[in-house]
Amino acid sequence: AGADPSQVWEGRIKIGEYGKTRKKCKKKHRLIMWNTLNGLFDCKMCGDKQPVGSVLYGCDECEWDMCSACEF
Repeated sequence: AGADPSQVWEGRIKIGEYGKTRKKCKKKHRLIMWNTLNGLFDCKMCGDKQPVGSVLYGCDECEWDMCSACEF
């Protein structure tokens, strides 16, 4: 049994709901919690590349991601 296709988006899988963090993207959209399925993501705040399995908070509309370290 694989991941629910409705929860997978461009190399990430949804693991949380909107509002798990109070931080927002530059355009003030709410972020959703994701888990990376590949190592192609980087944090838009610190610039660090994120390995497979990393937790990110992202905005689909802006294609903006923040790592869990920058979330705090």
